[in-house]
Amino acid sequence: MTDLLSPDHDMVETGSGPFSFESNPAHDQSEAYFEVYRVAETQVTSTRWIGGEWRWRLCSPSGAINALSAAYKTSDQCIEAVAALRRYSASADICRLTQ
Repeated sequence: MTDLLSPDHDMVETGSGPFSFESNPAHDQSEAYFEVYRVAETQVTSTRWIGGEWRWRLCSPSGAINALSAAYKTSDQCIEAVAALRRYSASADICRLTQ
């Protein structure tokens, strides 16, 4: 799905720790950026596992997390959601929902 990301935002795997991160190692930290990662699988019982899903988070230039995603089954679905956010967020209105 490389067509969803611009050439200067291509992602390469750099994984470490409990997450397998995909990020741009050449990122200069002067702009906000998305991190796409896979949550590590954890065995909770002898027959049940949790985790393994894909998620994204929007980070500020300093690395602070500004937004988190729900879980996606595949990396392609996750990257597609990031691409849609990048496409539509600049023109999106803010709507306050009331009860």
